[in-house]
Amino acid sequence: MPAPFKLRPVAALLACALLLAACGGGGGDGHQTLSKQDYRVSDLPPVSVGQTGSSIPANPQIDQSVQAILKEYKLPGATVVVMQDDQIIYAKGYGYGNLATRAAARPEDRFEIGSISKQFVAAAALLLVEDGKLSLDDKVSKYFSGLPATWQATTVRQLIAHTSGLPQNPSPAMEAEVERLMKDGVSDAERVAAIATVPLLHTPGSTFEYSNLGYNVLGMLLNKAAGMDHFELLQQRVFRPLGMHSVHKLGAPAAATPSVAGYQAQGDVLKEFFMSVTYQRFNGLGCGGLEMNVLDMAKWDAALYAGKILKPSSVAAMAQRETTVSNASWYGLGWFLFDVNGHFLMKHSGGMPAFTTDYRRFRDDRFSVVAFTNVGDKVNNIPGALAITRAITEHYHPELKVN
Repeated sequence: MPAPFKLRPVAALLACALLLAACGGGGGDGHQTLSKQDYRVSDLPPVSVGQTGSSIPANPQIDQSVQAILKEYKLPGATVVVMQDDQIIYAKGYGYGNLATRAAARPEDRFEIGSISKQFVAAAALLLVEDGKLSLDDKVSKYFSGLPATWQATTVRQLIAHTSGLPQNPSPAMEAEVERLMKDGVSDAERVAAIATVPLLHTPGSTFEYSNLGYNVLGMLLNKAAGMDHFELLQQRVFRPLGMHSVHKLGAPAAATPSVAGYQAQGDVLKEFFMSVTYQRFNGLGCGGLEMNVLDMAKWDAALYAGKILKPSSVAAMAQRETTVSNASWYGLGWFLFDVNGHFLMKHSGGMPAFTTDYRRFRDDRFSVVAFTNVGDKVNNIPGALAITRAITEHYHPELKVN
């Protein structure tokens, strides 16, 4: 792997916050509703709940720190899991999964994970590469005909690495088109053709440009290469074998176990948020359509070390620098990559209208932290999940401090 950029402590925090801002799954204000009930986190008593059946003793220092972050960032609830040497060393829920019922957030609860979903889409691509059904250097035009001349050089690798030139999200002018494209009976070929009318921001392969649209095209391309929906491929090859039974795809029929409620802050109050089916399906194309619990994320984290799902060469490919993001970070295959005080960090965050998440994985230290929160990224709640993972990381490993 090429020598990593050195990540200065302050730069690390700023870069992570900026990258999370780019990781939303879409969904404009005209495509959801807010409930009439208002809640104030400051009015709620603190509560925390451990993993069911866990014998891990409570850690008052972590619990107090996370509860303080909930208050500071107006987070209704959060769940965390901490892994060291492939084992869960702490798992806890804080605050509330549902403010109306006062149900405490639990590690077993499903949250929308936003753009953390992208690493699973990248994994689906790598599984197809291992099967000989796909090459990362395949042209998109191999799978979809009639694309404009500007797309003829675009590759699968560029879609994964955000160098396709596509913008981040649909323009406001495209909103009505998204409504049409996500109706039943519209084919993936029609959807890709519509996205291909969007002007590229730069020549494919030349520059990093974070793109949810690009990952949606990628997801539809994988459907064609696999001969099935790539989510079903992931179910067969990743989620079921690892026992990740909480995983659910947005826009699919309701899961047996309901997820937590998601909220948006409006001043000092929180309002429950409901994403439209159109944008659930849009996110489910590939850019940010998964929800799961933190315990299943721990299973995924351990599997990356064990080589249970992907070959070691595929896992290593995820951590290879594909493109420069800034002078302190770059992007691999579904992951942002950093060097923190000489320690290699793979991470991704997710920002949805009613959920924010952060997953940081210090690969060589075999230490990982995941935090899911049920408040959206609309009004500067972005740093909440980052603050939680940062505080927990520093508690266990002060040498990994980034600010």
